[in-house]
Amino acid sequence: MLDILLAALSVIVNFKGVRLLPQGVECAAPALGWLCSAVLLRARSTRFFVAALTVQSIGAALCARNQYTKKSLLALRMFYLPLCSSFLSLGLGHLMPRVSPYALSTALISQSWAALGGLVVLMCYPATIFNITETQEIREARFASATRLLESCDMSVHRHLISSTITGRHIDSVTVRRRQRTDRWVVYVGGNAEIFEDTVDDVGTMGDQIKSNFILLNPRGIGRSTGFVSQVSDLVEDTAAVVKHYVETESIDQRKLLFIGHSIGGGIAAEVVAKCFPDASLVLDRTFSSLSDAAVCFSPLTPWLTKIVIPVLIGDLKTMEHWEKINHKRKVIIFSKRDEILKFDACSPARLSLDENTDLIELHGQNVASWHNCPFKSFREKDEIYAKINEFTSS
Repeated sequence: MLDILLAALSVIVNFKGVRLLPQGVECAAPALGWLCSAVLLRARSTRFFVAALTVQSIGAALCARNQYTKKSLLALRMFYLPLCSSFLSLGLGHLMPRVSPYALSTALISQSWAALGGLVVLMCYPATIFNITETQEIREARFASATRLLESCDMSVHRHLISSTITGRHIDSVTVRRRQRTDRWVVYVGGNAEIFEDTVDDVGTMGDQIKSNFILLNPRGIGRSTGFVSQVSDLVEDTAAVVKHYVETESIDQRKLLFIGHSIGGGIAAEVVAKCFPDASLVLDRTFSSLSDAAVCFSPLTPWLTKIVIPVLIGDLKTMEHWEKINHKRKVIIFSKRDEILKFDACSPARLSLDENTDLIELHGQNVASWHNCPFKSFREKDEIYAKINEFTSS
């Protein structure tokens, strides 16, 4: 009976632990799930338990030797705490009188599924990895330099750590405001490897063409933001929480609010607009029709299997489904047929059979370093894009 209870706890913790555990303890969810599984594995099969312990020990040792990972939250979640669970289960395993193969199988399947989901999240949102490849102090220095540049361009930069009532996390955000007062606001939702300390200057300098204030944020686990991303819905929740804060504190009129969603940020922005700010304008910039469509470009699995597995593992961002729910016409899709990351034929919204009134802007240019990542100013259509954004926020 005890083995069935541990298997059930393993399933609950592995699938719901992050949301059930309080903030500050949530990073222990993988270790708690593994503790339940490891006790069963230790009692049933010493050989496989030792193999798992060896892999964890090697991973923990490698992390401890690396200057970037040795003190990171990612290493704590993935190796250090689970390794502690393994050592703890060495003793607890002797307390198990008998372990059913069904209980062990259930626990290990849930454990494997959770581990696979964690790896897929890291691949879909690698900013979590890039976040530990350099210290926050280095990023702060770049942010300070960008702030000085923007202030020399007659803008003011204000940074706020927002305590979210939706997520319970502290989300780092920044506003770039024009000295000349305006009631127009643009929310920039960046790609899966973007950290606002690196992009605030590029976004802020668009203020010369877009007569608006700007809002940027780092989702949970990035920069100063607390917590970590376990499902793509976390990115949606964090963005919605930050924008709701500014809408309330700055008394922003939704019709003066515009979202620019780049890459994965397009899927996030579309969902936030459709669910929370239906009167806000939307610019989809080189994004995908859905996250599962985009995953086909990178997955070793067949397309149909990828589109089944990804939503189950980490959720989905159904960009065009939410696009259709936005009833006004203040929305536009920007795309490139030469996009080297999100292939046009595989996942671009512009490849679909869209309403003839859908606003589309195809990007062209010469000597473009990256058709996916370069800012608007790198393309011939930059003036058309800026004019469209100004038109949306002035209506």
